[in-house]
Amino acid sequence: LITGKQFLPKSKNYDMALDAMREKNLEELNFLDKNLQKGIRKILKKSLSYNRIFRYSTARDMLISCSKLLRLLKIDHPRFAIAQFLFDKKLTDQKFEIIKQNIYLNDH
Repeated sequence: LITGKQFLPKSKNYDMALDAMREKNLEELNFLDKNLQKGIRKILKKSLSYNRIFRYSTARDMLISCSKLLRLLKIDHPRFAIAQFLFDKKLTDQKFEIIKQNIYLNDH
């Protein structure tokens, strides 16, 4: 979602999905912000690990990693950031009560 590209191919076949996870090169993901790039790669590496011992144990563990990355990027209110982005890009005309944040990395 972040890059606008599908990172892994869709597959209902379990073995094909595991093969895709094993063979995917995370170095293909590039972002202008190096902290974002490092954080996303770390989260994906752990969540897409072929060996389940190295994967997140629970969705909550993955959520904690995502929250830490957002805090590093100084996005304290993710729900409001999503609403702000949707409104800024005119993807919705619905008015949201938001806490204004600097959500665009190139504006640091």
